[in-house]
Amino acid sequence: MKTAACVVVWALRRMFHRTGGFVTGVTRGKRIGGLAFLIAVSAGLCGTSVSGSDATTGRAVSGICPTKAVMNEVLDLGNVYFGETHGTNESPAFVGCLVRSAVGRHISPLYVSFELPPVAADTHGRVWSGMDGRTSEAYAKLVDELQVLEKQGKLVIDYQLVAIGDDDETSNRLVGEHLKALSAKGRIIAIGGSMHAQRRQAIIPSFTFKPAGAYTGPGIKSILLDSSGLGQAWMCVGTCEARPVTGFTGASSPFTLNDGTAVGFDYVLTFPPATASRPHLPLQPP
Repeated sequence: MKTAACVVVWALRRMFHRTGGFVTGVTRGKRIGGLAFLIAVSAGLCGTSVSGSDATTGRAVSGICPTKAVMNEVLDLGNVYFGETHGTNESPAFVGCLVRSAVGRHISPLYVSFELPPVAADTHGRVWSGMDGRTSEAYAKLVDELQVLEKQGKLVIDYQLVAIGDDDETSNRLVGEHLKALSAKGRIIAIGGSMHAQRRQAIIPSFTFKPAGAYTGPGIKSILLDSSGLGQAWMCVGTCEARPVTGFTGASSPFTLNDGTAVGFDYVLTFPPATASRPHLPLQPP
């Protein structure tokens, strides 16, 4: 029961966090209330939530980089589109490791793409305030670090939300087509929510719209970044805090690359249990 509830949290929080172009207007208003309730009930079965003041405690993320062999295994796949649980330290840290490895291998031109609008280039701007895990402290730090490499001409930072659709189908199609076009320019390392990066609706099969990963084509590999055990991610259900999340695939060995067909991805890459990363800036009034 406890494990099943944690998987429910894992899936539902992706629906809850689809903001800034994936759930908008009336559609978002209709969904959020019910989803918040379901997440709150399920999260209670997963374990005790950590308060906001304790959200970034736990295992240091400095050791998140896998071995060189694992990094090369991922880079040898070519273009990659990662699906993550928003609001962790581990996903941004891993992407940073992979990008530095790509730069070290002189992969060029190199594009690093985020599920954010172009205004996110200013990490002191309003878009970095609030509760969404895509605008966490960990992601702001990563963007700042990559901007240094961008100024050195070693990569280009890309923002996926350049156009916003009126519904889930359109929004996902726009992101998928954007990434497909970007891959024609050079090598890409892209990251977004797992609900979008999957090839088909496997996380919540009752959904009928095609995810972005269905539009990217075979030239981009979709990879689920999955926790190898019970951890935490930042989410807002009544209060904003670190809440328990668990891996979706049941994998127990960190830093292993496995077939992801059963969960709607080309591959699954596991890492140690997640730790939460709070929003980069405090929520600002309208």
